[in-house]
Amino acid sequence: MYKLNFSIDIKAPLAKVCQLMLDDAGYRQWTTPFHPGSFFIGDWQTGSTMWFVAEENGQQHGMVSRIVEHIPQQHLYIEHVGILKDGKAILQGDEVDNWAGAREDYHYSILPDGCRVEVQMDSQQQWADFFQQTWPQALAALKALAER
Repeated sequence: MYKLNFSIDIKAPLAKVCQLMLDDAGYRQWTTPFHPGSFFIGDWQTGSTMWFVAEENGQQHGMVSRIVEHIPQQHLYIEHVGILKDGKAILQGDEVDNWAGAREDYHYSILPDGCRVEVQMDSQQQWADFFQQTWPQALAALKALAER
């Protein structure tokens, strides 16, 4: 796995940025660069299972993940435990072995004129270029939403 790091400074209150990141309507907007129409099923509470979903040809695909730790407006740590394929969670097998245990860490900090969002994630080599291009777009979309 490769460790990828991204960050963005946003001229908006941290509470607003976190709300936009994690509520349904905001999430659907800022994650569009990853896949238009992306959404989640679950909640952001520590210990919860989350499905990060994209629909293609009427089928749901994505990641099955666990919220390892969520301290609102400070830190969010997600571990990917499986995949979602054709609307079914797959937690074992070759397709999952490549991703199982991959993590995403979000850290938030307050700045004098807003806040900073930092993201560190694990990626397989084959997806690294995609994430290197897409994460900056997604964070820019979050910034635009928050600074409106």
